[in-house]
Amino acid sequence: MQNQPVIPAVDPIPLPGPAWLFWTLLVLTFLLHTIAMNCVVGGTLISIAARFRHGNPFYGRLAEDLARKIPSFLAATITLGVAPLLFVQVLYGQFFYSSSVILAWPWLSVIGVLTVSYYAAYAVAFKGEGSHYRHLSVVSLVAFLTIAFIYTSNFTLMLTPEKWLDKHLASTAGLNLNLDERMLSARLVHTLVAAAAIAGLLVVILGLIKWKKDEAYARFLLAHGAYWFIIPTMLQFAVGAWFLISLPHDKTLLYLGDDRRATLLLGAALITTLPAVLLMLLALRSKVPHAKVFASLLLTTFSLVSMVLMRDVLRSAYLTPYLQAPDVRIQWNVLWLFLILFAGSLGLWGMMVKKYFART
Repeated sequence: MQNQPVIPAVDPIPLPGPAWLFWTLLVLTFLLHTIAMNCVVGGTLISIAARFRHGNPFYGRLAEDLARKIPSFLAATITLGVAPLLFVQVLYGQFFYSSSVILAWPWLSVIGVLTVSYYAAYAVAFKGEGSHYRHLSVVSLVAFLTIAFIYTSNFTLMLTPEKWLDKHLASTAGLNLNLDERMLSARLVHTLVAAAAIAGLLVVILGLIKWKKDEAYARFLLAHGAYWFIIPTMLQFAVGAWFLISLPHDKTLLYLGDDRRATLLLGAALITTLPAVLLMLLALRSKVPHAKVFASLLLTTFSLVSMVLMRDVLRSAYLTPYLQAPDVRIQWNVLWLFLILFAGSLGLWGMMVKKYFART
């Protein structure tokens, strides 16, 4: 029997800015974090797969190229992940803190698991030629998948306050996971398949960067990256359908016409995905594929933005019945300083990324 949920009160400290601004920052920073995270998880997977391929020396070279980049992308993932985590706490703190306490030990274990993945990734990046370092790559990937599982458990439990009391009573020490959540597996697989596709795009981009220096290797990267982009992207149609039907019936119907915004976002994601795949296929047949690759990248970015917004719609559908309007007292002096520094940090990140890939 489900219990009547008891939702903690909203933090009495007023928001220093309008809620829509923090929502916008949450969506933007989560998008940036997602891109970096996909490069880490998907890049590690592609690197491991390349290490076990034989017959072409370019596979070993690709494995080493990706392995050397994983620590940098991991640092970016962690740094870019702090901001959306903070904005979630600002907007949905009473839900996020409650689920985190219920899953206390798995949630706290993320720090230890992340440390293991970091050391393993660095070991492979600097000394990754022996077979034992191949095993360390697998350790790193398993650690990343463990973190993804814990995060998915927490952020799905956050959406269902009616389950909190039963979970807490099952283990008051916080030794819980959200294994009975129907959408848990589908949501996790949906995220991981997307990671493989985005990492495939990363390999394609690396190929374009190396085009003038080593066209033979660059064409290999283009073909191999396109393979990793196209197959997981097409697989997402099945995984996405699984994810939709794993939701409660009323939440599924949001994307099938009950909510105009959710339906439009789903349509936008579907409409942009197929042309992105088609353009990538055409790029494989082109002597100069750059324009088609960039068009595919642009469409994929649009699809990714649509899916991030779809995620937000789903979260709102779950939590709106429980949300309480926060007190807002805009502190313009602090807010303008924050926005200026935030814009400057985005510019700095852009410069860093440009210089990083210029040295690739």
